[in-house]
Amino acid sequence: MSFRFKSVAIAIAGTAGALLVAVGLAYGAFLVWGDGPRAGRAMANGNYADALRYYDGALSASYWPRSYRTQLLVARGNAQLGLKHPDRAIADFSAALALDPASELALVLRGLARSGGGDLAHALSDFSAALALNPDNAQVLMWRAQTYDRLLDVDRAIADYASVTHLAPQIGQAYLRQAYNLARKNDSAAAADVISNLPVTDAYNADAYVQRGGAYDMVGASDRAIASYDQAIRIDPNSALGYGERGLAYASQGDHARAMADFGRAIELDPADGRAHYNRGREEYLSGDYGAARDDFKAAIKRRPDDAYQPLWLHLALVRLGEADTKTFTDLVARMDRKNWPWPIIEFYLGKRDESSLYVAARADKEPSTTADRVCEAEYYVGALRRAERKTAAALPLLRRSAETCPPGFVELVAARADLRRIGN
Repeated sequence: MSFRFKSVAIAIAGTAGALLVAVGLAYGAFLVWGDGPRAGRAMANGNYADALRYYDGALSASYWPRSYRTQLLVARGNAQLGLKHPDRAIADFSAALALDPASELALVLRGLARSGGGDLAHALSDFSAALALNPDNAQVLMWRAQTYDRLLDVDRAIADYASVTHLAPQIGQAYLRQAYNLARKNDSAAAADVISNLPVTDAYNADAYVQRGGAYDMVGASDRAIASYDQAIRIDPNSALGYGERGLAYASQGDHARAMADFGRAIELDPADGRAHYNRGREEYLSGDYGAARDDFKAAIKRRPDDAYQPLWLHLALVRLGEADTKTFTDLVARMDRKNWPWPIIEFYLGKRDESSLYVAARADKEPSTTADRVCEAEYYVGALRRAERKTAAALPLLRRSAETCPPGFVELVAARADLRRIGN
């Protein structure tokens, strides 16, 4: 993905099933009648089919108290999730809520199942109902904040993340996402203040300061980011990651000489890590040194062959040098995933998709935050290719929109601003 700081990315989507099963194991331990204990043991062993059979047997009896039947339905819902049957799981959670509308656990689990399936509006409703029962549940507040985040409801996301940091200061992700959303609102000062409150768990761990520096960088507080990277390097003078990330911060400030020095040092310290080659290649490309950029992109691809964005940058450098050809690019992307983003951009570069079709693909995701991110990338890479082809008039509006709309922390945001500076806009 284009996002530099993966620790800040929302992690709830697609993970609900495993989480629900884990929660359900603890819950299933309380099912002590009938086939409940055997079902719980089967769940603990990952034998969801047997667990489902035992739960079905238990639920076929008509004599259970209402409260125990509710528990069985919730537990069976977890077994359904273990078998990757989210719709059936949601049906069981709903049946449990029909028996006990105040079942906080059923609301939370149904919300997570819905969220994992992309039904964000109903997930939001479930999380809110659960919070009405228990307003101080920091984890549910976190899940609701993430749902607002995915819906681009920035103000509500910020409010929930702030509540999480008050109730559970140890949840570092809440500080990061709160700051990220403040940066989306162009309030970089407030975002940086939130990052400054992020606990450093180990004051003698260089990586902790690298992470904090990355968070500052994400929200545009590059001076604070550099100070954090400086501290990381003082703690560990051989921190390749510290030098590499500080190089990115210098690059975002337009300090080409210091950026190049730090990327070079990162490569000296860890020659096997392709990230510094990739980052240095972008800096070289954006400053007009296309031959050096080509060589660094090739080195990055050799070390990280599965990164789908690196071939795009190498192709741009080859276009600038007059060395681009379809076969070379086709060979570079042969191993990439054709079912997922950014494959539509790759198809555009291959000449197999036109520009309008690319934007349709970028907007195809039902999640507003994902759509916004992909449109940013699509517009940047079309604009970058037009500029490499010396079609500046066609490139300018795309690069301007990228500079205005790309989210904080995206390499395309920094690149679009650098492109515009070189064009003189």
